[in-house]
Amino acid sequence: MNFIQISSEEFDTEVLNSKDSILLEFSYDYCSACQEVKKFIIDNIKVKNLKLVEIDISKNQTLARKYDVDKSPTLLLFNNGRVLAQHIGYIKTDELNALLNNLSYWNKVKNNIKQGGKLMFNLLFGNNKVQNITTKEVARNLDKTERQIIDVRTEREYQEGHIPNSINIPVTKIKDNLDKLTKGEEIITVCASGIRSKKAAKKLIKADYKKVKNMSGGMNAWQGKVIKH
Repeated sequence: MNFIQISSEEFDTEVLNSKDSILLEFSYDYCSACQEVKKFIIDNIKVKNLKLVEIDISKNQTLARKYDVDKSPTLLLFNNGRVLAQHIGYIKTDELNALLNNLSYWNKVKNNIKQGGKLMFNLLFGNNKVQNITTKEVARNLDKTERQIIDVRTEREYQEGHIPNSINIPVTKIKDNLDKLTKGEEIITVCASGIRSKKAAKKLIKADYKKVKNMSGGMNAWQGKVIKH
């Protein structure tokens, strides 16, 4: 079993529409850690019907941003077009097993996911601590008082286009900027796709912020007004 390298143009066919489960590595050709992680996975993988796929970040930056990949190597586990789990950096045997256990668990419960499947998926995979809100709901209530929209992307991403009245606090700096947030107000976290914003929301919940929601789909799904500066 070896990794096959694909491009953004092949992504839908090879990953999102694949009948196989996919372990995808975002990497750089010159990244020694990426090569070591690939070799480790090839030597230690024991899961059947799992396809190993590699994408070069430097040649597919739009796709990397879509999945909030900003470090290499980043591993994403896909099944039926869904991201089941993520791992960043070097990986050990127990970490690889933990990553792949998400696939085993998904296979056990997927037949129970019918109508309302997205909600059930979130509950099954530990997202129940973070309540999601749709982009349409956010757009409908942009002028709502006692609400803070926190864009947790990088400053560059924020300047390229953000939701009106949102403030920029990168996910890595959330804990250092809690004084800017009001616990009594509803807080909506936003990023490119919903992955970083979910991490930020979890950090806020751990810091005892009660009214936290994650905008599902992120700016990739946003169709409302955008401010650039």
